[in-house]
Amino acid sequence: MDTDRLLKELAKRDVVSRSVLKKLEQKLADKSDVPAPRAVAKFLVDKGHLTAAQAKRALKAILTPEESAILESQRLDVDDDDPSGSDELPSLSGMNMGAYGGEADGGLTGGVLSESTDDNAGGKDKSKKKKSKKKGKKSKRQNEWDSPLILIGGGGLVLMLLIGGAILYLLGYESAEERFKNAQEAYDQGSYPQAIADFEEYLEKHPNGDDAPKARVRLGTARIRLVTDVKRDFEDAVAVAKEETDIIEDQEAYKDAQAELAALLPEIAEQLAERADKATEVSEMEKYVGLTEQALVLCQNGKLIPGNLRDKGQLNAVREVLERIKLRQRALESLESTLEVMAKASDSGDPKEAYAAHTAFIKEHPQLSQDQRVIDAVAAAATAEESLVSFVDEPRPGLTSEPESPVIAELAVAAPRVEANAPASGVEVLRLAGGLYGVSAKDGQLRWRRYVGNSAASSPPLRVGDDLIAVDARRKELVRLQAADGKLVWRAPLDDELAPPALVNGRLLTPGVSGRLYVTDVESGATAGYVQFAQPLRTTPAASADGGAIFLTGEHSSLYSLSAADLNCLGVFYMGHAKGSIAAPPVALQGRVLVLENDGAETSTMHVLGTSGQGAVDRSLKTQRIDGLVTAPPTVFARRVAVASDTGHVDVFEVSADDDAQPIVLLASRQPTRVRRGPRFAAVHDGELWLAEVGLFRYSISPSGNRLPVRDVEEPFRRDTFIYPLLVRDGVLIHARKRPGRPGVAIGATDLNSGKSYWETDLAAPPAGAPVSQAGGQGVLHATATGRVFRVGQTPGRFAVDNAAARTDSDAIVFELAGAQPDGAAVYWDATDGRAAYSGQADAPAFTLPGELACEPAPMGPGWIVPLAIGQVHYISGQDGHALASPYQPVLKPGEQKQWRVPGVGGRRVVLANADSILTLELQQDNPPRLEEIARTEATGSDTVRGRLAVVGETAFAARADGRVTALAVGTLEAEGVFDAGVPIVWGPFAVSDEAAVIGTADRRLVCLRRDAPGEPAWSVEAPTAELVGAPLLRSGALVIATRTGSLLSLALATGEPSGSLDVGQRLAAGPAVFGADVALVTPDGALVIVPQP
Repeated sequence: MDTDRLLKELAKRDVVSRSVLKKLEQKLADKSDVPAPRAVAKFLVDKGHLTAAQAKRALKAILTPEESAILESQRLDVDDDDPSGSDELPSLSGMNMGAYGGEADGGLTGGVLSESTDDNAGGKDKSKKKKSKKKGKKSKRQNEWDSPLILIGGGGLVLMLLIGGAILYLLGYESAEERFKNAQEAYDQGSYPQAIADFEEYLEKHPNGDDAPKARVRLGTARIRLVTDVKRDFEDAVAVAKEETDIIEDQEAYKDAQAELAALLPEIAEQLAERADKATEVSEMEKYVGLTEQALVLCQNGKLIPGNLRDKGQLNAVREVLERIKLRQRALESLESTLEVMAKASDSGDPKEAYAAHTAFIKEHPQLSQDQRVIDAVAAAATAEESLVSFVDEPRPGLTSEPESPVIAELAVAAPRVEANAPASGVEVLRLAGGLYGVSAKDGQLRWRRYVGNSAASSPPLRVGDDLIAVDARRKELVRLQAADGKLVWRAPLDDELAPPALVNGRLLTPGVSGRLYVTDVESGATAGYVQFAQPLRTTPAASADGGAIFLTGEHSSLYSLSAADLNCLGVFYMGHAKGSIAAPPVALQGRVLVLENDGAETSTMHVLGTSGQGAVDRSLKTQRIDGLVTAPPTVFARRVAVASDTGHVDVFEVSADDDAQPIVLLASRQPTRVRRGPRFAAVHDGELWLAEVGLFRYSISPSGNRLPVRDVEEPFRRDTFIYPLLVRDGVLIHARKRPGRPGVAIGATDLNSGKSYWETDLAAPPAGAPVSQAGGQGVLHATATGRVFRVGQTPGRFAVDNAAARTDSDAIVFELAGAQPDGAAVYWDATDGRAAYSGQADAPAFTLPGELACEPAPMGPGWIVPLAIGQVHYISGQDGHALASPYQPVLKPGEQKQWRVPGVGGRRVVLANADSILTLELQQDNPPRLEEIARTEATGSDTVRGRLAVVGETAFAARADGRVTALAVGTLEAEGVFDAGVPIVWGPFAVSDEAAVIGTADRRLVCLRRDAPGEPAWSVEAPTAELVGAPLLRSGALVIATRTGSLLSLALATGEPSGSLDVGQRLAAGPAVFGADVALVTPDGALVIVPQP
């Protein structure tokens, strides 16, 4: 330990007067037995020149960690914050310090640093001599300087010296103020080196000046600002800030620095965090993270930055950066192991494992997808894959018969709205809402429908002569159908999720997500086998103009070139595209291959690739940025290609076969005019480009001026959204679009010369609820949301169609709900607009309801209970809507609406529920009749009713929010029993007889509850895994239940035992209805399906 270091530390901290320190240094300089630092510190504490806290901090700065720990356990004074004793340093003349202990041993206060007492020796004897002389004769002066004049003159001189000293003091005081002022001005002007020098000079000359505390604080902040504001050295700033703030804390004026430190210290942390975030090496990252955490510790010091000045948002942002960096550190560690796995897999000839490791890594750490090491590893896997791409011989014959199906008959419905013949022949086939629709190009009449399941691809079927090739996503097979009537030519089961095929040299090449490219003969449907790849395939292949090469993009990273003759791999070109970033198939044109990659949130890139003499892609020639994402296939015509993005941006390029330096030339562009994003579909005919988006547009392709001039369209459908690629046939443009506020899809034909519309047909409209069975089960009423009702009195054909004319009124009703009347008719409800229509008369006019429906109405006797959103509950006729009783009017707050649940009806009583209560209404046969409330109970919180209510006899079943089903007496609403399912009720309750109701639970159970023992289920069985849809059908003691995925299940009502099941093969939109001995069902696109009862 070094006492000299302690004195220097105290001088640096400016906590002890410099004059005191100077005297200490002088007295200790000539002594060999210099006291220990702790002894000197204790002396200064005892004499009041230093507080114990200040002494400890100074000692900790020069001691080892072990010595500091000892120091912490000891006390330097009884009261560290109450110094006592003289402010002046005592005489240091007596230098006898044999030991450095306490006062008893001649230590700090009694030894070398103690006051000398020699000046008082013999004082008593001198006093006695004075007294004895006073008694005698006055003695003669002993010294010539004893003259009174001399004494008076000496006194005057002393007085003059005192006055001069005072003047000098005053002059010195003014000089101190000036020095501080100059230093402060330099500080305020940002001249921190000058300010530091001025503050240091001030403190050296005026250590006890009035502004000394402020000067010490300003000196510390100036030194911090020098490294942050001037040098911008934030690494050094942490060390400087720690050192200076340690001093600032000890100053009386420390509060003067708080506002500045509240800005300085967080900035240091912020800058260091930014550097850590930009670091690419783990060691560099760890260094800056450590410095940032040190800076954050300073920011949390309440004495430096009090809570009211601390910007928590700024500091939390720094902490978030650190968290992100820590995630990146973990990602980098994961990267090392992933690269090792990928390298090992590639070296061992297993690129599929390498791709799997890459996919898993990018899914977890997408921010490292463009790391060069990752790119290199994937490129190595692509190179290794080339030798493994090979054809697998696995022949399968094509099948010419339809697969087994329980479907007895299907009825597809359409509604022509505009009827005029177009100069086109044949049938166009569109894929909409999970079905293939064959529509007459001449008049828009629906010819046939075939369900093939929903697919991510919206591409039209591939035309082959008078037939078409399509993917059946439901059965995972390819089908060839006759375009005229939809009859099957052949089908090829492939058991894979398929993309649309390409026809190359008489063979269909169909990609699958299993990584297989299936090879099928277009004439027979026989599959020869497949080419196996190491990653999923999701886009249609492209073929070179001469049919010699095939180009195919992988799900990520690679583009493959195959020989069309033997399907051998010609090469694997590494593109580096991300998983799923390519939605459109590649284009092979003029010896170039164009690939459109959606590599940004709002932009895409067109890669122009060159091919070798063997036909394989071997180089990148150019990249072209596209505004927007490309999701539809480009339109190719002659040597040109038109690309439309989802922003409405359109580019027309010409492709050059000879010039590698300029492989494409931009001929014309169209900037988007709408901010709305969505699919755009283009078609080119006779030098004009048609673009379908929100509205139909026509442009003239004009290479001069790089523009696409707008041409008029007689019927542009400006408010309609087009949803399907444009089809050109015999000078007619066939399109599909959604009309605002109208259900289904509108198919239309437009003249390509004038833009006038020939015909329009509505199809694929959703059903208006379940079919309504006619009296005796002889036929059903089937309606679609377009407002058309179809009467099916006998079993239709296996694949039948009905082209009923659409409602002619411009404000046609939209059917959303259907209900059966006791007379065998049906009422169809427009819940949103508050209207309804009765089906008992042909084209019965719609009638207006008193308001918007709150829920599905319920039949009661000859009429309907109709709860409205405005709170009223009406009882009206289903034929024309006239009131059968005065409505019930609850008490409402201003602007309040009632969220009524589907009511349960029993005789003349109705049980309803809303968000806070359950009530029973009774039809009172007064004059006029009225609905009157006879019982009410609160139902809030966990008692809130979820779903519909069911009345069984005199008992109402209500499903609660917490999974309980409560049985209530209809007349009083008193509880009769509770069944606790323990999970939410997701289906029902439905009354299925006079004695029982059924429910479906979230844990896939079907439960039957009886009104005579509601607390104990009559039976509970496992429910289908798919979502239950619609109400159950009770028939011959069995419950028939439907699921959305197309399953029917039959259960014995008494026991719950399954009695049969079947798979319809199509998705369903509502529950079953009786159709003779069979069951009628409806699909989401409005088709009626007849199947036997399971």
